[in-house]
Amino acid sequence: MSDQPPPHDPSLDPTESSERESVSIYEKLARLDVSGKVKAALLGSREEREILIRESNRLVYTAVLQSPKLSIQEVEKIANMKNISDEILRMISEKRDWVSNYSIILALVRNPRTPIHSSIKFIPRLQDRDLRFLSKDKTVPEPVRKMAKKLAAEKKL
Repeated sequence: MSDQPPPHDPSLDPTESSERESVSIYEKLARLDVSGKVKAALLGSREEREILIRESNRLVYTAVLQSPKLSIQEVEKIANMKNISDEILRMISEKRDWVSNYSIILALVRNPRTPIHSSIKFIPRLQDRDLRFLSKDKTVPEPVRKMAKKLAAEKKL
């Protein structure tokens, strides 16, 4: 009997398997041309859309937003991303199906990258508690914070 641990078998470790899988998704997407990325954005998995939404090419991130597989939860996650293009946030704010969801509205208003005109039009729809927090949030643009403060004062929150 030896005191050495058994040899490590990476195929038995689920964390290493998922890491290898995600690296292969990155590698696979990196090798694709624009048309391949658009196709992957429209028809691919949630992980592929999550990677492709950060793509700088407008055709690619537009295809992600037009994907029939895109869920409300994914849109909310995108709206919460602080490192996403303001163009993507503007596109989300213009889609009626998505802005009927309160969590997406809140994510858009709280995201400092959301265009100011898009944020301001959603402020009156915020609940009192969120309005109060927004009026004190230093990460949002000043006009958004001022509008929230004004509405909170009107409602005497």
